[in-house]
Amino acid sequence: VAPGITVEYDKVDAKNGKYFDGDREATIKITESNFFEADMTDLVPGTTEEYLVITIGKTLNDGSYTLSKVRPDFVKDGDVYTAKIKFTENADYTFDIKYTDRAGNVYDGYDMDEFTIDKIDPVLSISYDNNAVANGKYYKADRTATITVVEHNFRASDIDFDVVAKDVTGTKTVDLSAKGYETYLQNQDNWTQDGDTWTAQIVLDIEGNYSIDMKYADLAMNAEVAAIDEDFCIDKSKPENLMISYEPTFVGIFLEIATFGFYEAPVKVTIEATDEYAGVDYFTYTYAVQTGASETNVGKANVVVESSAITYDGNKAKYTFEIPAQFRGNVSFTAMDRAGNSDGIADENVVVVDNVAPGVNVVY
Repeated sequence: VAPGITVEYDKVDAKNGKYFDGDREATIKITESNFFEADMTDLVPGTTEEYLVITIGKTLNDGSYTLSKVRPDFVKDGDVYTAKIKFTENADYTFDIKYTDRAGNVYDGYDMDEFTIDKIDPVLSISYDNNAVANGKYYKADRTATITVVEHNFRASDIDFDVVAKDVTGTKTVDLSAKGYETYLQNQDNWTQDGDTWTAQIVLDIEGNYSIDMKYADLAMNAEVAAIDEDFCIDKSKPENLMISYEPTFVGIFLEIATFGFYEAPVKVTIEATDEYAGVDYFTYTYAVQTGASETNVGKANVVVESSAITYDGNKAKYTFEIPAQFRGNVSFTAMDRAGNSDGIADENVVVVDNVAPGVNVVY
């Protein structure tokens, strides 16, 4: 009668068929009335194999492979002999057993076990080629993201990559569907391997306020140490819809080659602009005295209006200032968004602010 052999493991809840996130212990039971400890060392006559051969193949994460014969200690209980073997290293394992008793009866029906122990959490990181940031999170050029996953048992299809881009108000979503970022990253062919380090690149070239969330669990269902959670804005466009308006509405008179607007002091000037993604950061305005005007006229140059003084309504930014008497000249301003894009306009109309009555002297 051939020996009876069973092998049972303490952990049987494999992930993805053969992956385990912790140590395993195998319990070997051999039912054989003529069992000897020397069966693991003595050779079957006429062969180069021992009577009892227990082999473990092990491939470590560095690629090194060993095939070893193990000789555990068996404990006798009647005709049943029991031994335990622990598997504790991160490795790909094979386990096989064959037994020929002293009477020549052979047990060779064990289906070799193959399994992997992976107790290491994957590590995720992301880096960019463009790090020229303004105001903490704003960029005025495309960004190429290099995503890195350090993981021995990597499968790209398990990547969970969520990217959303919105306008400055957060209410309008930018269509990124044509980019197919997650589909691209879930294709193993799009990753470059260097040992246990895997890298892939995606290009972020559509304007918007980005929110990137990436998660990953390996084949043993070890989750990442820290998920990727990124927020930033790409805005490559200048502010738009720059306007200058006056209150009250001026009386325009065309004299020679210029249009003059005449006001009683003070006149309120409103400057405004829109910016779809980064939003307007600040204004710089000037009201410059016209060349040849009287020295009683006073202007101001390059007055900076910080965001705290600006009124925002969605993507529109607005600021109002006053020009006191006496003034004769032109108004201009520049709008700068948070990414560093700017545009400016100058009003060609000559603004006249006057609260001094004319002096009249009649001599006979």
